[in-house]
Amino acid sequence: MRLQLLVFLALTALASPAFGQAPAPTPTPAGAGALPDSVTVSIHVGSDNPEIHQLMMRVLHIDKLHVEAHDPRLAGRLFHLTYQEFRAGVPTAEKELTSSAARLMSFDKQGNFSMDAFARQVTETTLENQFHFAAGFNIKTFTAQPGLGGRYSLRNDLWPYKRLPTLGPAVPGRQSTATHTFPTGRKLPFLVYMLPYEAPDGFSYYCDVAHSKVPTGEWFARFHIPHFVVYYLRVE
Repeated sequence: MRLQLLVFLALTALASPAFGQAPAPTPTPAGAGALPDSVTVSIHVGSDNPEIHQLMMRVLHIDKLHVEAHDPRLAGRLFHLTYQEFRAGVPTAEKELTSSAARLMSFDKQGNFSMDAFARQVTETTLENQFHFAAGFNIKTFTAQPGLGGRYSLRNDLWPYKRLPTLGPAVPGRQSTATHTFPTGRKLPFLVYMLPYEAPDGFSYYCDVAHSKVPTGEWFARFHIPHFVVYYLRVE
């Protein structure tokens, strides 16, 4: 019964019901100052409930990232996300994550932005990435590499995030929050949904690829990763 409850809670977190009518997008304030040079983005991985975290990550194989950014100077600006799929080193055309960017990806009037990103294998051949925003959500599906659907991972470690100290007493299983400062006005790879690198030593690695600083477009030639999806960010 306890396991059934944990499964229900994890799946409820992933498959939120449709939102009601979304509020009108917040326009960029008239007379707003110039776009700041940078913005600090924080990412919190998984669930702070240790049992749900283990269930999501190890049993259901659901990845979760909570993303936040805050800067009053960015009120009404966009946390603009696009994506591009790579198979055997060949990229598809870069696409908008959503046609409703102004509604879903806008910083609010106080300069706050947040979203939850989930990733999971739905069937033997189908992968799903969900992006939940304050005003709605968007779902992307991809075809898994044959026989490898359970090995994909949604990663944010393309950049050297700085872990924040835990507030209050240490709690077993609590996940850490990490931050990185991104330049604004520039498109940069932000997240990647990827298969691991199969190293000559027989082990599989994700972090070694993300930390390599090899451009994502060269990952197939360098690491022979047959399939991955890159999500790009441009704060504008």
